Amino acid sequence: MKMSKSLKNYTTIRAVLSENEWTARSLRICFLLMPWQDGIEVTDELMKAVVGWEGKLNNFFLKSLDLWKHSAPKTDASEELDIADQPLLAALEKAKADVDAALCDSFNTPAVMRILSDLVTESNSAELLSGQTVISLAKWVTRIITIFGLDPEGDLGNPDRIGWSGLDIPMLAKPYVYLASQLRDQVRTLACSGSVDHIAIAKLADGITTAESLPVTESSEPYD
Repeated sequence: MKMSKSLKNYTTIRAVLSENEWTARSLRICFLLMPWQDGIEVTDELMKAVVGWEGKLNNFFLKSLDLWKHSAPKTDASEELDIADQPLLAALEKAKADVDAALCDSFNTPAVMRILSDLVTESNSAELLSGQTVISLAKWVTRIITIFGLDPEGDLGNPDRIGWSGLDIPMLAKPYVYLASQLRDQVRTLACSGSVDHIAIAKLADGITTAESLPVTESSEPYD
């Protein structure tokens, strides 16, 4: 199998992976973002799309896993979710139907990738969501990316799995990562509304606890 890097310039998948410019997952994402029946020309725009899509899913899975680990079990299985959750739950059901239609339409994976990205964006933009709703969404997204082969350790027999392999981050780094993720989501929401500017970003950053205010651990103290 070959992939076109530019016009009249072809290379094999093995050669691309050996250059360490792409991981196996990012290369699969690249293929899924393009129609299966077309040749692939790797451009800067396509590489940015791959990095952006993978980064968005990474961020979403990290937040979902954090919610999953810290959410309290429900005491009443029949308890109704808040009104704030209903739009996202409706979007999830629509996404399921749209993914089914796209895959039945000559295995239209680019459409599926857009559906997943849009669903994650809607989740990031929603406010006052219950952890249960985000976790339900994350489990379904995990199932789709596992079907697409984006997680070599994926197990379709495990309905509770969230995310893909390689998400673990060092404990000491987690506070910094979560703060950065929070700021990134807020900036993305502003950008989508068309009201983003330097002043707005500065206000968002001021509203989030900075890394400097986090407690300094023994391992992070400077050497004398």
